[in-house]
Amino acid sequence: MTRCFRDSTGIAVATGSISLLGASAITTTGDIAPGVALTSSKSNVVVDGQGARIPIQTSGMESPGAASAKGSGTIVLRGVDITTSGVAAFGVLAQSATTVQAENSTIVTTGPGSVGVEAIDGGNVTLAGGSVTTLMRGRKAFPLAGPAARSWPMARP
Repeated sequence: MTRCFRDSTGIAVATGSISLLGASAITTTGDIAPGVALTSSKSNVVVDGQGARIPIQTSGMESPGAASAKGSGTIVLRGVDITTSGVAAFGVLAQSATTVQAENSTIVTTGPGSVGVEAIDGGNVTLAGGSVTTLMRGRKAFPLAGPAARSWPMARP
């Protein structure tokens, strides 16, 4: 599932780090257009509302709220409200050796085939407080996914 992000990205880090602190907002509308993206090894992003809420909204196909494309690195989300509405638009996706830490954050996905949180190929996700909600019903709509989570019985529409 490693992808190059195509149309737009709210925050993209190729090598280095970015911190977005305080009252802010991130919105993308194109396909394969994440709100926050790590695109190479040893990259780090911190999105911290510092008491305020930071909305991250994506509406395009395969446009995750926060995702890694490859490599290693860390995404830290504090006080963030992720909403995705596109087809197969993950809320949070951790791939390779990437770690995503979400504290006091909400994740809502509404598109067909959307996953709230997924860790694949050695990715790690830690959630502390907050919530994960997947509103689209369907065979491939999962609030949480990974090797163990995919074996859960899912309700058919």
